[in-house]
Amino acid sequence: MKNNAVFRSRPFVLFSAALIVAMAVAGFASVGVAYADEGEPPYGEARGHDFARLEEAFTRLNEWYSIQDANIGRANAAIARIEDVLARAEELGIDTSAIQALMPELYAAVDRAEASHAEAGRILSGHAGFNGNGKVTNWEQALETCRSARDSLSSAHDSLVQARNLVQEIIRLAQELRASYVPAADVE
Repeated sequence: MKNNAVFRSRPFVLFSAALIVAMAVAGFASVGVAYADEGEPPYGEARGHDFARLEEAFTRLNEWYSIQDANIGRANAAIARIEDVLARAEELGIDTSAIQALMPELYAAVDRAEASHAEAGRILSGHAGFNGNGKVTNWEQALETCRSARDSLSSAHDSLVQARNLVQEIIRLAQELRASYVPAADVE
């Protein structure tokens, strides 16, 4: 019975009561007040939107567009160089049929990249939801602008990667042709 004496002592009872009161207060303090939504709040931070992140995304998409524009120019330059090399190879009588077979696929990949890139350009230049300085004016429109531009730029990127892989395959084939090329002997 001596163990029960500890639980009945005055300090223990006071400590237990204080602990129960503290736990009850902490439990009620963590419950927030729920507000009814009275109509549509205005666009902006009041709705929990982070305008700065969306504006940064818009800026990055414009940067991606500029970089990709240069990459499309490089792809077209590569096609021009390949066509020149093929013309010279045919003049020398080299069979370029393996490379010629890949060219329509290369043209199609670059055409798809250009089409998607042009669509991204239209979306970004329209800047729906953004003002002329790239600041958000309408959250939903700005978000849709960023999503659409990202999807178009991503599609163009995928097509450029496919074109790059085709160019690498063409280079490999050209190197094989070069290694096996034996110039015709001049007959005098």
